Amino acid sequence: MSTEPQMGATSTTDEAVLWLAAKDSAAALKRLVAAQYRVVECEAHETASLVRAMEEASARFGATPISLVAEGADAVPALLLALDEPQRVASIILLAPQIFDADGKALSAASETVAARLSAIETPVLALFGTKARAAPPEAARYYRARNPRCHLIFVYDAGEKMAEERPEAVAELVADFVQRRDRFLVRQHEDRLYR
Repeated sequence: MSTEPQMGATSTTDEAVLWLAAKDSAAALKRLVAAQYRVVECEAHETASLVRAMEEASARFGATPISLVAEGADAVPALLLALDEPQRVASIILLAPQIFDADGKALSAASETVAARLSAIETPVLALFGTKARAAPPEAARYYRARNPRCHLIFVYDAGEKMAEERPEAVAELVADFVQRRDRFLVRQHEDRLYR
């Protein structure tokens, strides 16, 4: 497990975000989100390690519960954490999640476990799909919503799985807005120019 604050001192709120991804991924996006929230990176993939990372972030920042951002296949441990420790998770943002294929089939045994329990997640979930993505095809989005009505779907135009690198400003606004407003996210505060 590796946790390390990213510009947390510049955040404008007491909210904290635990980012499940490799340290070198989405650097520009993480900086943009860290301008508003305290961001902690975590490379752990097991629930126990993620719980420890959340406890460390809570102790460091005095924030609880904490929002999770997960990229690609890291959607699986993020959702498992929300199932196992719902009181610790404020919201979940999935960037190009890789749980279902375009036909709604689970991509792995772990994905199958999450898919079977997805309806039990009560934590607000935002799933972002790039319209040009192949590993997380936009056609798969409907399976997230069908299995969990609290899952909000957004399509980021002209982006693939690497939307965090291709469209960091657009994705940062979505992440920040969802962390702050969660289920009230559907009532947009700003014009939707980012998604055209």
